[in-house]
Order: sequence, then structure tokens, then C-alpha cells
Amino acid sequence: MALNFLDIFILAVLIISIVMLITGNGELLLNLFGGKSGGSTDAYDKPKLMRATLILCIVLLIDELCLLLAAPKIPAAGIASIAVTVCAFVVYIIYLKKYAAK
Repeated sequence: MALNFLDIFILAVLIISIVMLITGNGELLLNLFGGKSGGSTDAYDKPKLMRATLILCIVLLIDELCLLLAAPKIPAAGIASIAVTVCAFVVYIIYLKKYAAK
């Protein structure tokens, strides 16, 4: 299992994000990635948004770890990882639109 820089970077960002969300610093994290325009999270219920983002980050972390472990042995692991990532983001967006909107 050879880790390259991108894998280490993705793992570090996900772990830091999870720690920030668990410790209650999720608002800072969301503002960091929200941008200056249009990145406002005021349209969503904060606890639901933080919980959904935490679950998304955990799913992505598990997906990345499975990809790192399975990719050398299973050639289709990359495609499965892409499918899991896209599905996770789709479910995240649907949840935010339906259940976390104010």
C-alpha cells in the first residue's frame, strides 16, 4: 500500500474536518469552505447541517480507506469509490434540501 501526496492530503482534510465537527467547531469549517459569496449556511438548521456534514465526512473517510486498501487487489475499486462518493453527495444534498432547510 503506497500512499501518495494526494491520498495523505485527502485523509488529513477528512480527519481534521471530522474532529472539527465533533468538537463543535463545524461553523468555522463550513465558513472556510463556503466562500465569500453564496456560501451562506443561514438557510439550514445548524444542528442538522452539522450532523449531515459529519456523516458525509465519515462516509468519505471510510470510502477513502477502503479505496487505499482494496485498489491494489481489486481493479474495480476505483469505480466503486467514485460511485460511493457521488451517491454520498447526492444523499447529502437531498437531505439538506428536504430536511435541514429552515
